[in-house]
Amino acid sequence: MSEDGEVIPGTVPGPDDVDSITLELLAGERIQLSAESDDFDTIITLFDPDGNEVARDDDGGDGFNSLLDYSVEATGQHVAEVSSFLDGTGDFTLTLTFPDGALNVDDEFTEVNAITSGDGVVSYDSDLLAGEQIIVTVDATAGSDLDPRITIFDPSGNEIGTDDDGGDGFNSLLSIEDVPESGTYVTEVDSFGTTTGEFEITISIIAN
Repeated sequence: MSEDGEVIPGTVPGPDDVDSITLELLAGERIQLSAESDDFDTIITLFDPDGNEVARDDDGGDGFNSLLDYSVEATGQHVAEVSSFLDGTGDFTLTLTFPDGALNVDDEFTEVNAITSGDGVVSYDSDLLAGEQIIVTVDATAGSDLDPRITIFDPSGNEIGTDDDGGDGFNSLLSIEDVPESGTYVTEVDSFGTTTGEFEITISIIAN
């Protein structure tokens, strides 16, 4: 996940160019992005995990610098694009802050595993309290042919969410907010079609 106070340097080399920065954000967080440059008049445009423009600012900061304030609606990879007003070029710094504080990750688990057959399934148990949030990302490792898929089941065995390509490319990302009851939730990882290969899974539990 992106960190409070993170400072990212960048460059807009040409008048029609943009520099793109990927941010891992959680639904319910409030963020501020500031872009500062001594070389040009900055513009920030923020896109949600589906690629939709959700916020934009030109001169909300000091002088011709940008300051964007946004309440995150969807967990996942957001993209901040920094561009110039008119024909400016040069270097900039992008700073990410959480004015209300970042969400509290209560527990996190990461491992590398593999789907070795087209009908293979790997399961993970997570103990949750009612009202907590679970976020699962599954990324195929370098050189893997796997197109991973995630399904989450509640303590009674009912499917409460599934995702195929909600992450980057063919990777998966699934977030379940405010789980309805305390107990053991099961995350299953399988493949789309008959693809196989290694993957890295991260399961994050967000305290309520």
